[in-house]
Amino acid sequence: ICGSEREPVILSVAQFRPEKDHPLQLKAFARLLELLDKAPLDDGHAQKNLKLVLLGACRGPDDQARIDALKKLSVELGVQSRVEFVLNCPFAELQRWLGRASVGLHTMWNEHFGIGVVEFIAAGVVPVAHATAGPKQDIVVPTVEEDPDKGKG
Repeated sequence: ICGSEREPVILSVAQFRPEKDHPLQLKAFARLLELLDKAPLDDGHAQKNLKLVLLGACRGPDDQARIDALKKLSVELGVQSRVEFVLNCPFAELQRWLGRASVGLHTMWNEHFGIGVVEFIAAGVVPVAHATAGPKQDIVVPTVEEDPDKGKG
């Protein structure tokens, strides 16, 4: 799940807006933990320490209400002890999280571009992104070796 310098952290970087689909992230994380309990991948260290970090801006009362609902959902799913919310952090803290995380999670459907996915790639974090729009069409594209007709140099 993680390289030698990386930690067993799944990182989401997004504003707390409905279209970013943070509830899906929590549900997917809960399901992943269930699956890992049934089929361990390693000595169990990464699995026991795996956590989801939701990092983003809280812009006002509507965002705060969404965050509160997400915290409640994490309790309902039984994953609250393995989910961390990082709100309105300075850029240096974002950089530290990008340096620690192993996986970057981006769940917005039909994202215009998806700069967060590019940030994950640039930081050496393995991105897991919704296979629509920008992430699919502009960021994760075939290479010349994969498809000489469609690839990009």
